[in-house]
Amino acid sequence: MNDSAYTVYSGGTYVVEVSDLFGCSGTDTIEINGSNCLSIFEMDQSGIIVSPNPFFETITFQTQNTDDQQVLQISLYSMSGKLVYSASNVKLNQPIELASLENGIYICEVKSEQHTVDIVKIIKID
Repeated sequence: MNDSAYTVYSGGTYVVEVSDLFGCSGTDTIEINGSNCLSIFEMDQSGIIVSPNPFFETITFQTQNTDDQQVLQISLYSMSGKLVYSASNVKLNQPIELASLENGIYICEVKSEQHTVDIVKIIKID
């Protein structure tokens, strides 16, 4: 048996079609409702994902491509535009400690090795 799993990043109606080696197939429709999620999901064109969001102490950066080994440059700005955190040579899935930040909304600028720039809003809570 070949098990396949797919991750969806937004709610909606999805049609699933399954076929076996003998040509038999079946379809079904499923509804994904994201109303129970306690997270803000933001992803830009380059596919950078910041999680968790909101966060308590640490955040990590990920991509949809699990084989990706990018190194990132991170800059965090307060809503008033003040640079409050900066780091370079950040690897994907490397925890970034931000417990010292005050609760609030921050603008996170992520620059990748491919010179793409993602801007993501993140929320710090206690």
